[in-house]
Amino acid sequence: METTLVAEGFCAWQAQALVTLIEEFELLSVPELPEKTRAVGIRWFHLPIVDVWVLDRVFEEEWEVAGGELRQILRENG
Repeated sequence: METTLVAEGFCAWQAQALVTLIEEFELLSVPELPEKTRAVGIRWFHLPIVDVWVLDRVFEEEWEVAGGELRQILRENG
């Protein structure tokens, strides 16, 4: 699906955040995703998880920050 259509769909849903857990190489198929989400005012959280692998310290540290921001968005009816 074209990224523009996805971003427009998120706007229609009044989404305030997008969380992606895909690995970096998978993100190459949608390189414009960060720009498109910012353009429509959606906060993008990219927290890649390696397939069939346990979460590492880097993920845990990034989740500590992103998780707090996401919970705040949800508390504010986001």
